[in-house]
Amino acid sequence: MRVMTKLSTTLSALSIALCLSGCHAPALPKDTPLAVPTRFSATNDAATTAQLRPDWWVEFNDATLDGLVQQALKNNPSLAASADRLSAAMAETASAHADRLPQLSLSPQASRRKASTATEKPWKVSSNGQESALNSSGLSLDTQPYATDWQVPLQLSWEVDLWGKLKASENAAQAQAEVSKEDLRSARLSLIASVAQAWIQLRADQASAQLISKQQAVQQALFENSQASQSAGITDLTAATQAQMALFDLNNQQRAMEQHISDDIHTLEVLCGMMPGRLAGLRNSHHWPLNLPDTPASLPANVLKQRPDVRRDTDQLNAARAQVKVARADFFPSLELTTSLGTESSSLSSLLSSGSLLWSLGARISQPLFDGGRLQANYHAATAQFEEAAHNYQATVIQALSDVDKGLTALQISKASSETATQLVAASARLTAQQQARFNAGMGTQDAVNQARLSEYQQQLALVTSQTAALQAWLTLRQALGE
Repeated sequence: MRVMTKLSTTLSALSIALCLSGCHAPALPKDTPLAVPTRFSATNDAATTAQLRPDWWVEFNDATLDGLVQQALKNNPSLAASADRLSAAMAETASAHADRLPQLSLSPQASRRKASTATEKPWKVSSNGQESALNSSGLSLDTQPYATDWQVPLQLSWEVDLWGKLKASENAAQAQAEVSKEDLRSARLSLIASVAQAWIQLRADQASAQLISKQQAVQQALFENSQASQSAGITDLTAATQAQMALFDLNNQQRAMEQHISDDIHTLEVLCGMMPGRLAGLRNSHHWPLNLPDTPASLPANVLKQRPDVRRDTDQLNAARAQVKVARADFFPSLELTTSLGTESSSLSSLLSSGSLLWSLGARISQPLFDGGRLQANYHAATAQFEEAAHNYQATVIQALSDVDKGLTALQISKASSETATQLVAASARLTAQQQARFNAGMGTQDAVNQARLSEYQQQLALVTSQTAALQAWLTLRQALGE
């Protein structure tokens, strides 16, 4: 009891002295808050809530798209790799937590050694087989150079987290695990958006291909009529040549559109983790236009907290802050407590006897006195990384605000363009109907009807383009808002 009291007093005195020696440690850096506006500049009055469903892609009301998204989430190898990185980061967190706990180990040992026989000193002085002092009677020299040693030690060590260094290391590991989690969420969001984008483009290309096919049929009729007029001497070669060139141009457009459709399908196969040809059946599937989901008229800027990149940089900032605490704790002393309990004997048969018991109890305090500036350099590196993380976070938030504002503006403009294109399609359809009525009444020509119909198809193509732009703008905006 007296020994333990003296040891405790000694440790307390050493701790006080070493604490004083660590008072030169620098202060922790302060956070610089970033003011986030209450609303986006492209919205109306500030809102208080924003209802954004996590399975946002179902708002397109397309069962095929829903199936493709599920296939991509299940089979995409890049997404699986992100999940593996998260698992590794979580394991690192568990390892950092284990460093804060006492470490217990059992280390049985056995050794056989031989001493040199070329010395003048005896290896052991014994009296009747028992070790004895040199002045005892009946002494004899044991000239056996071989010896065996058996040990079964149980060792316990624990580093006392006096200054929170181990806790800060665990916090840094946890924050890095959160970074990996947000990386996974970001990869998931990007994958879903890529599938939806490829699907929208496939449907738009298929709709365009159908309209070009209709144009080809009408242009073929115009070409044949111009040839007949030329043969009858009514017109010269110019009209027939122009009609033929227009037909060639439409044929080239159709071939290019077929290539686009093939590329769209291959893109979906890659995103879904499928071998080429697995989604060839999509070539014969047509559905246009897709449903344009509604968007809240006003969104609070705090919805950016749902963005994986903002959350990721927040976690990265937390990890950098914890690393600064680790670097600062290195200026202070460290305390490690150790103890061991076990048995030791030169004979295996007596290894468990009472006389073979051994134990030890110790404490070690370590305080750096001169390190050539290493601790200061490590601290400056950690603070610089913290400042970098803070600036990255600020840049990400600013970029996120810009992304959403641009997405809202683009969606508003594309919606207006779609409305205008719809009106133009209706007007061209009325013109076609009028020309058809004139032809039926014997007041017009078939060529006039065909020209009106070509114009109508061209306006429908423009409508497909504007509808695609609106869908892509909504998709970009939804991705910018996060999950």
